Amino acid sequence: MNTELESVNAEVAILREREFAMREILRVISASRTDPEPVFETILNNAARLSGAPLANLCILNDTRSHWTLVAHHSEGLRHLIVGKSTCLSDSNLVPAVSMRTASIVHVENLVDTELYQQGDPGRVAMAEEEGMRTILGVPFLLEGEAIGCITLFRREVKPFTQDEIQLVETFAAQAVIAIANTR
Repeated sequence: MNTELESVNAEVAILREREFAMREILRVISASRTDPEPVFETILNNAARLSGAPLANLCILNDTRSHWTLVAHHSEGLRHLIVGKSTCLSDSNLVPAVSMRTASIVHVENLVDTELYQQGDPGRVAMAEEEGMRTILGVPFLLEGEAIGCITLFRREVKPFTQDEIQLVETFAAQAVIAIANTR
């Protein structure tokens, strides 16, 4: 009986944290109608905290959908991320690029098991060897069925994201779309 009650209490606590995060993001959206940066930072911080991912970034596609730019990141010591760096969408095999090209969720359960890593892809090898990344989740920002950006979460251990965590990040992605639309 105590274990069941503890489990229910833990679930309620998680739901409260998520509700608080949603309210916080909506509050920042309403206060930042011309500047999406505070919204992006709030989304990243909450997504990372609530999904147990110490590393996260947020990318936006340009208007011609040819390049994507890293606009925000939440990290513990990432060396390869440069905010403001623009990357050609079609030339990149990184998770955010694949997620935006396909307008779908990309979930890499173990980076070192991927074909690109095994083939020696420099980006994948650097992520695994230099940064210690293992599990990656990319969730696109969808506007009328097309990706306009992506939130990517990283873990340094092999620990796939749960369906609940993925759905939560999808909700955060929808809120990012609102912030982007407000500034256009």
